[in-house]
Amino acid sequence: HVKVKNLEQHEHTLCQERQVLCKQGCGIKVVAREMLSHLEHDCRNRELSCSMCGMSFLAKDQGAHRRKHCPHRSVSCTLGCGQTLPAAEAAQHEKHACSHRHVRCALGCGASMEAREEEAHTQHACPLRPSACPYRCGDF
Repeated sequence: HVKVKNLEQHEHTLCQERQVLCKQGCGIKVVAREMLSHLEHDCRNRELSCSMCGMSFLAKDQGAHRRKHCPHRSVSCTLGCGQTLPAAEAAQHEKHACSHRHVRCALGCGASMEAREEEAHTQHACPLRPSACPYRCGDF
């Protein structure tokens, strides 16, 4: 029981059953005795860490982190080779390893093609490819 002279203070600052605004500023009102649980488990403004990369963000931003920002999220190669890889490795893959990246002829004819077409080009189509003399003199 609370004394009448202390009732107003109890109602506004001490009672564990009163409604209070979240201390993290998410705008939710919770019963005072449940504030700690709210802050740890439900608050949109609580800080979380990504289990894949360790980055910290607010709970309300977790979806965006997983979809757009986590360097360990899986992405598909934008050049269309069909490979799925960690986002942090995508640029390196597309620049140096992807079979669909554009390359110039290694023999120097100036032709541009996808990397997967380069071998066929240098062996069969490049005007600068080595070719045996048709008279079989041994020169190339």
